[in-house]
Amino acid sequence: MAGFISTLFRYRDQRSPDKLGLYPEKYHIKAFPERRYLWTSRVLVILAAVNISLTIILSMTIYLLLPSKSAKPQLMEERFEEMRLVAPQTVESDPLKLNTEQHIRKYVELRHNLPEDIEDFYYQWSESSLFKAYSSDDVFDNFQKKFNKDKTKKMIKEGSKRRIEIDEVKELIGNLYSVQFKSYTTTTDKSSPKIALWRAYLRVGYINFNKDNPPKEYLINPFGFKVFSYEVNYLGEVKNVNK
Repeated sequence: MAGFISTLFRYRDQRSPDKLGLYPEKYHIKAFPERRYLWTSRVLVILAAVNISLTIILSMTIYLLLPSKSAKPQLMEERFEEMRLVAPQTVESDPLKLNTEQHIRKYVELRHNLPEDIEDFYYQWSESSLFKAYSSDDVFDNFQKKFNKDKTKKMIKEGSKRRIEIDEVKELIGNLYSVQFKSYTTTTDKSSPKIALWRAYLRVGYINFNKDNPPKEYLINPFGFKVFSYEVNYLGEVKNVNK
């Protein structure tokens, strides 16, 4: 036991042969070239990744700037407080969308135009009218609840007139459309029309009729066009418009 302990502490007073600074200058390590290559390859990989990223960014920038290589004149107009391109004389569109837009225009006119005489008044919003055929049951019932027949009849008898002019029919998303239009209202007291700006939101669609036993509305609405919801907002009075 004593011999084992003396062996452990035999060199405790001797100085260590190691000197600070000998490594790695005084000793040749074969792994040094491989280590230098490893760090060099890592740096090169990082530089290559950065180079590829910059190349992709530069390529995308050139692709986005290609339309600006040449310039051509375009006609612009101010519509509804924003600048828009003037619509071309000829456009290509889906026939179903054109048909839908035509029905929407007709529906808005039937809903807001004031009939010229009492006979048209009794038919325009009746159960057998085109307006009823275009309207779903909920939309038509809601219209009948809010419609003031006595006031409208009085306006017609007094010679009041109201017509609308549709400025734009725009498809928002899916079967939701917005219609912006102006109403021109004249009375016997004022010859100059009062012009108001409106915007309506419609959700429209088509229904299928039973061709073997079609309903009566099939004769005036063969496409089965329907307005399932309708809301209109007053945007204010328009001034300085020459008509």
